[in-house]
Amino acid sequence: VYYDTKTGIMAYGQRQIGNDWYCFERGSGRMITGFFYLDKNYQPDDPKLVYYSPKQENRGAMLYGLQEINGKKYYLMPGSGTKAVNKLVDVTGGKIYLDGNGVMVTGEKETGPNQWRFFDYNTGLMKTGFHDLKKTADKTDRDKTVYYDTKTGIMAYGQRQIGNDWYCFERGSGRMITGKFYLDKNYQPNDPKWVYYETTGKPGSGLGKMLYGEIERDSKVFYAAPGSGKLKNKYARVEKDGFAVYNQNGDRAVNTQFEYQGGWYFMDRNGQVAKNKLVKLTKDLEPQGEKTVYYGSDGKMVYGTRKIDNNWKYFHPGSGAMAVNEFVNIKKAYNSIHNEDQNYVFDKNGNLVYQAEYEINGSKFKIDPATGKAKQISTRPSWCKIVNGQVIFDPPGYPTLYAGANTKLGKLLLSASEHWGAQFSSGGRDNDKYLDCIGFVMRTFNKAFDLHMNAANVHEFVTQKGYAYMLPSVSSLVPGDLVVYCGTWTPVTTRFTHSSIYVGNGMIMYMAQGGCQIGSMYDIAYHYGGPAPRYPMRLPV
Repeated sequence: VYYDTKTGIMAYGQRQIGNDWYCFERGSGRMITGFFYLDKNYQPDDPKLVYYSPKQENRGAMLYGLQEINGKKYYLMPGSGTKAVNKLVDVTGGKIYLDGNGVMVTGEKETGPNQWRFFDYNTGLMKTGFHDLKKTADKTDRDKTVYYDTKTGIMAYGQRQIGNDWYCFERGSGRMITGKFYLDKNYQPNDPKWVYYETTGKPGSGLGKMLYGEIERDSKVFYAAPGSGKLKNKYARVEKDGFAVYNQNGDRAVNTQFEYQGGWYFMDRNGQVAKNKLVKLTKDLEPQGEKTVYYGSDGKMVYGTRKIDNNWKYFHPGSGAMAVNEFVNIKKAYNSIHNEDQNYVFDKNGNLVYQAEYEINGSKFKIDPATGKAKQISTRPSWCKIVNGQVIFDPPGYPTLYAGANTKLGKLLLSASEHWGAQFSSGGRDNDKYLDCIGFVMRTFNKAFDLHMNAANVHEFVTQKGYAYMLPSVSSLVPGDLVVYCGTWTPVTTRFTHSSIYVGNGMIMYMAQGGCQIGSMYDIAYHYGGPAPRYPMRLPV
């Protein structure tokens, strides 16, 4: 107990003695030691949990600051002595965190909603900067490299600029991302992109930083655009064995074309640049339509005339497409055959024709057998032309249509132009001047693809003879497909009544009263009962 030095009366409650505060139990006057809650009976205005020393040398004195008590560390606020709980506090050397029981935390700790921090296992001091968390048997830390903000100590998520470099940390875990990574809208809402983060070095000295320019790692080659770090879909460079192009995965691209320093090249299935070679570029490589091109001895795509296996061929400037079944006016700059502006005909194999007369899709040509120079002696309509390998189909009063000369639609347009002026005649099948709807479709396909289809009516054409087959939906249509109709008065299972050729953008080419026409596939009504049910179909040619 304690007796007042002036009055001798026993003390109760809080009492400052010298420079220290003590507390004596109300009623008994017993000196209090250890943790004690100063409730309103002891401190009406500010109840608090404090700690009084049990040690003999300062027995009963209220303690402050970082204290080790029964093997655990606590922090008692300077001035008040209040035990810190769920609190980040400043101590010598940095910051520590006290949990809900007031015990100093070590290791990884969630100190707030999605706010993870790390505290040294020995000192409890909060870590900042890069840190490797290792998975151990007795600790909850995960095996990963993370980054703690240098001011707040909170684990970083998403993209973060650190110094002059950009890094990225996985959302949810905070794991540092290395290697190729797709910054989707969750990481970069306005400009999703593939990038590459360094895989070598140590945290803080290279590992994880975004790379730019040419990147070669583990036999893979990437190229990241300076400034943005965005990986190119195709990246070409010169190597010992010539050119090589790498795709976005860093692997050597195969069966693909690419552009390099203004020229077009092709990587074959073995990952080698094609040289002195004809290559057919399919639709997946050439969205504008299939074409055959030629790559010279330097691997670059050739334009103009070229003698290949003792045959002259012609490759259209701009596209490089080989002229096939085509009448071409070759300008002097691209004409190695006679070094002049001249007309020539090239056959279905792309070879210059020397025979005296030759026919392409109904158009006839007279040819000088000695030189190959050609003149057209019968023509398709002037509004249907082939220019640089492209069909331009422009009948008066109708929308202009464009298609590659060697595409399905291009061949159909050339064929249709030869009987575009036909009149409608029910039952017309085999005469370019008198046709009905199925006669127009069959004759166009027969001429374009050297077929021999014959049917009495639309229904027989698409069902009984089985020439065509149904597509899943109208959205499956591609130019050159069919759109057939069923009259509103008869169900589809019993009779189709009208046929047409799909030319793209919801438009069809067909024969009806008034002759050959181009119009919307949604405007057709057969037979005069309002909009007709329409069905998408395809001929396997």
